[in-house]
Amino acid sequence: MTVKIVNICKNYSNKFTVIIPFFAKSAATMIALSVDDLILGKAGELGPIDPQVKHPAFDMFFPASSIKYALEFIESSNDPYIKMTMADKLDPLLIGAYNKTIDEAKQYLMEVPSIKNSENKQDIIETFTKKYADHGFPITQEICRSLNFEFSFEFNDDEIENMIYDIHDLALDIMEREKIGALILTQNDAYAELYYSEQEEN
Repeated sequence: MTVKIVNICKNYSNKFTVIIPFFAKSAATMIALSVDDLILGKAGELGPIDPQVKHPAFDMFFPASSIKYALEFIESSNDPYIKMTMADKLDPLLIGAYNKTIDEAKQYLMEVPSIKNSENKQDIIETFTKKYADHGFPITQEICRSLNFEFSFEFNDDEIENMIYDIHDLALDIMEREKIGALILTQNDAYAELYYSEQEEN
C-alpha cells in the first residue's frame, strides 16, 4: 500500500514534496524517503520503518522486530531447556515471514533514487530498517545529515514555518471533529475521507 501511495503521488504531480512539521513513523517514513523533496521542520523527526509481519496462520499483524528479539533471546540463553521450549514455540513460518519482510523493506529502499545513488546507501538502509530497536526512535535532522541526505531539512522562513504549524493544527482539528483518518486538500479546499470514520470502524 505504501508503494502504491508513493506511485500515485508521483504520477499525479510534477514534484512530490513532503513536509514533516513534527514526525513521520513506519510507513510514513518510507513515503518521506521516496519524495523528490523532504522538508523536515526543526522539531521534525523520522522513525525506523519497522515493517509488520502477518502471522501465516492467524489474521493478525505484529512488528517484524519482535521475531528478531525472540530469536536473539533464544540464542543468548545458556539454559538448554529454555532454548528448546522457546524454539519449539516459535513457528518456523514466522521466521521465514520475518526474513522476507525485512528483505522487502531493504529492497524497496535500495530502489529509492535518493538512496540508490548515495555513496553510503547501506548505512541509510541499515539506519531505517535494523539499527534502532524502538519503533518510535527519533531519527532527527542531525542523524539525517550524518547520512548525507540530499533533501531540504529546514524551513527557510520563520513565517512560513509558523504557517505550516497552523495548517497542521487545523487539519488535526478537522480530522478529529469529522472523525476521519486523513485529508486530501485540493485547489478548491475540498477534502476526502481516505479511511473509515471512527464511528464506522466501531
